[in-house]
Amino acid sequence: MRISLHIGPDAASGDQISRILAAKRDQLAAKGVLFARAPGARNHTRLFMACSDPGAVDSLRFNRGFIDPAKQARLYDELARDLAAEVARDRPDHLILCAHQLGSALTAPSELERLRALLWPLSRDIRVVAHVQDPARMLLRCYHAQLLEGRATPLTLDLQALAQPDYRAAALATRPAPDPQAGLFPEVQGAAFWIDLMGLQRAWQSVFGAFALHGIDEDELYGAAGTEALRRAFDLPLPIGKAEPEAPPAAPAAAWQTRCRLFNEAALRLLAKRDSVLPRQLWRKLLAEMKVPGDPIDPGSLFALSDRFAGDIAALCARHPGLDAAQMAPAPRAEPWQEADPTKGFRATQYLAAFHWRIRQATKEHMAERARDLAQLAQTGGADPGRATTDTLTPSRPAQTRSIPNSETGHADTAVAPTGDAMAEAPKASGTYAKALLEQVPLAGHAPAPTASPHRAQDDPGEAAAAPPSATDIDPLLSPEARRLMPPLAKQNFARLQGSRFAPHNRLGAVNEDDRAAPYTPAPPRTLPEGSSGNVILACMKNEGPYILEWVAYHRAVGFDGFLVYTNGCEDGTAQILDRLQALGVLQHRNNDDWTGKSPQTHALDRALSEPVIREADWIAHIDVDEFVNIRCGNGTLADVFATVPEATNIAMTWRLFGHNGVTAFEDRPVIAQFDTCAPSFCPKPHTAWGFKTLFRNIGAYGKLSCHRPNKLSEAFESRVKWVNGSGRDMTREAAKNGWRNSKKTIGYDMVQLNHYALRSADSFLVKRQRGRALHVDRSIGLNYWIRMDWSVHRDLTIQRNLPRLRAEMDRLLADPVLAEWHRKACDWHRAKADELRAIPEFAELYEQALALKLTETERVAYALALDMES
Repeated sequence: MRISLHIGPDAASGDQISRILAAKRDQLAAKGVLFARAPGARNHTRLFMACSDPGAVDSLRFNRGFIDPAKQARLYDELARDLAAEVARDRPDHLILCAHQLGSALTAPSELERLRALLWPLSRDIRVVAHVQDPARMLLRCYHAQLLEGRATPLTLDLQALAQPDYRAAALATRPAPDPQAGLFPEVQGAAFWIDLMGLQRAWQSVFGAFALHGIDEDELYGAAGTEALRRAFDLPLPIGKAEPEAPPAAPAAAWQTRCRLFNEAALRLLAKRDSVLPRQLWRKLLAEMKVPGDPIDPGSLFALSDRFAGDIAALCARHPGLDAAQMAPAPRAEPWQEADPTKGFRATQYLAAFHWRIRQATKEHMAERARDLAQLAQTGGADPGRATTDTLTPSRPAQTRSIPNSETGHADTAVAPTGDAMAEAPKASGTYAKALLEQVPLAGHAPAPTASPHRAQDDPGEAAAAPPSATDIDPLLSPEARRLMPPLAKQNFARLQGSRFAPHNRLGAVNEDDRAAPYTPAPPRTLPEGSSGNVILACMKNEGPYILEWVAYHRAVGFDGFLVYTNGCEDGTAQILDRLQALGVLQHRNNDDWTGKSPQTHALDRALSEPVIREADWIAHIDVDEFVNIRCGNGTLADVFATVPEATNIAMTWRLFGHNGVTAFEDRPVIAQFDTCAPSFCPKPHTAWGFKTLFRNIGAYGKLSCHRPNKLSEAFESRVKWVNGSGRDMTREAAKNGWRNSKKTIGYDMVQLNHYALRSADSFLVKRQRGRALHVDRSIGLNYWIRMDWSVHRDLTIQRNLPRLRAEMDRLLADPVLAEWHRKACDWHRAKADELRAIPEFAELYEQALALKLTETERVAYALALDMES
């Protein structure tokens, strides 16, 4: 078997080659060519992460959770085993592996030798392939990619290396030692050593022998003939079909690149204080919000680079048949490069101050998620002292402490340093605040930098078998509030969650949740056929007066036609509001004060089965007034959901728990506008986080209504029901007969989720605590409930696309003076009740305890798991 190892090193062309190979995987397999899945579905990044030196932590390993050398070693072993199994199963004649990071980020002979050792058990016939272009063009693409990862130095860093006799060695010398918590990664901050193509060839040939360069023809590679470029490079059999044409990546504006660099410079000064973390995904998102239009950098302005390597390029073109001198030709000379003006009075520190809240929230999550790995990395001494920085095995120099210049002020800050849109104008943030943020004041509420754990990597042969640190050991990794308030069992749970498959994170799904997307357009009115009540919500309420109109208006706007609401024991005007809405023809209201049995809710659900509005409904959802059906596909209506999953009979709408968002007082404003912070998308524990409510087609398949779902499936319908999750994926086997919460297998939010505002404001929580719960009448809503429900780390703005059509529908309802007056009275009642409760010692203590609990997501999970169901 022959192995073709594609090493990039140009990221853009490398990604395109991986895309084509992935799209043609089946055709290639039929011809005995395996584009492996074990190292990654498309770009084989696992291959790179497994083979880098243990101490050479790059941004990819850091963000994928492979900081700890022990974890990286397990990745190496798993990858070797999985690759061998895949080859044994498919028995290919030709194996293709492809990761541009191999050529652009592996620098030491030890890394290339580790890669060779991984592949040699499969075959000794390994041929290294690289696609290249004029060095100036490749450098500009690399520079932009580095900027999006946090590079703070301008192109002068790369240009100055031209003055040295050995460009590759000079470029490698600019790379700092990795310091993940300070945001410093050598492949991001250092000069692009690999554009020295002769040096690249020497390094790879010395370890692998066979090495071939091919030119990048963008018209061919990104067009239908892209497969032909791959056929030549990998000596593939014909035919493998045509590629799907794609537009090559557009060159970014030079002004935006300057903005990115200046912001990165400011961000690194903040990270050097070691009380903040700026995760990769958020960092890139913040840079995108500064984007401005403009001309790109002219590659001809880097003619000094092209001139330096002209002789090497000519020699390489003569040696490599796949390298065409025309493709390697530099751009026409232009004025020498100078950094562009960032435009519009851009000041990076103002942007940094404006983004402070988002950085603080991300820090809480990231510190908890990476704490154990960072501690173990610190214990091993950070960078591997044997890490080579050149093509020889010379140990790297220790990181130097020197000044990162502040491009805005001309001053310097000491840190480890390397040897058209809505926010185009600078945000409103005071210079005093920005200066304090960078130079003096640590971010409030942050945990200190994690200290070394006593559990060394070599004592941890496997995550499942590792003994968790004690509560005392874990204290340095907790936020100050958690350290003070969490009981020992909760702290032990926090330790167990580190590296666990149950650890919460916000990387699930494809929806950009903190993007303020364009508002949805009003949905056309629906005309129901005779005998149909359409899409109906069934609900139970007690003292929910201030929230009814928003809830009804919202759900009418997204496509619900009718409502059947049961109430009991109301004192705040809830019954009168519902009676008036019934008189206006909006809904049906039933008094449930005569309830019997386990709870008012179960009594109401049983009664509802005989109601015409339920019997004649097309679709039914039983939800509460603090739950909003958040449709995230199409124009945000039920019609869009039904069009997405036309065969579904039951749709599990998973809760997304929204916290109090720092709002203490009750306000008569839309709930969906006030509360936008929520639980992470991946949160399998505690059990309440992934509960779901069911939107189901009324086909008579089930004989009973329960809180979360219909129950008692008729045998005659067992083959006719189809359950899907919130992303539209089938979960019939898991949910057809029982179950009320999602699992890691069935979770999904991309199509629809159920926004659950269980707390609303702190005042509203007190009122809810006082009245109890509809389903669990024997349980009070105490501090445990707050711990389980107050998720205020991540931001989800998706439902706010409905605000214009919500307000329009609310205005129509409030145009009725009787309804408007009862709504006002209900708001007054809740304000007075909250004041009354805060004057009662029991409630005042609960109020203060709740507001003091500012926990990270992992701390909240750990605390919740340590509690009983409720206090």
